[in-house]
Amino acid sequence: MRVTDDFIKKLDIRFDVECLKKEWWNLLDKNLLDNMTKLNQIGLTHTESCDEDKRWHQAVGSLFWDENRNLKERDFTHINVELKKLCPYIWEVCDDMKSKFSIGRIRIMIMKPNTTYAMHRDFERRWHLPIDAPRNSFLYFRTNESHILTDDVLESSHGVGFHIPANGYLYETDNSLWHTAVNTSTEETNEYDRVHILFDEVLS
Repeated sequence: MRVTDDFIKKLDIRFDVECLKKEWWNLLDKNLLDNMTKLNQIGLTHTESCDEDKRWHQAVGSLFWDENRNLKERDFTHINVELKKLCPYIWEVCDDMKSKFSIGRIRIMIMKPNTTYAMHRDFERRWHLPIDAPRNSFLYFRTNESHILTDDVLESSHGVGFHIPANGYLYETDNSLWHTAVNTSTEETNEYDRVHILFDEVLS
């Protein structure tokens, strides 16, 4: 996969994607998404004062919404202890990432087939670790510049999109740029969900 460093970087950090997949499917069996509403996210970190019954979802959504609006990335200091019991390898990955980078929220982001996010910008860098990546899923950046096209890159007059494969590698993105994500798969089954572990940077 050829990528443009302006948007996304493939880092020389690799995890065991088969272990990630196995534990993710085990987590699905626990029906944690039943209480995640339509956001399709599972929070893996939480604040020190977080109530026990909110630990799986305190980190989801936006820090500009509702009960999260007074929180900062630096407040999410704890990895959910339940994760260590249910998914010890994913917990190990989260702990390792926190030792390597300044990270606040960690979430599992699930994008269903035939869906897209609104175009938006964020303040911080983010790191993506794909667990499942359907061939028709892309991270799309708005731009007016021309870029090299490959089998994993889409380009239009409005921007460029990258398919990030689930190969165990970590990918860093510049989320200060206008961007969105799309999953154009049409099969309405879990096998075609785009599933990423997303790590948010703590800004100094």
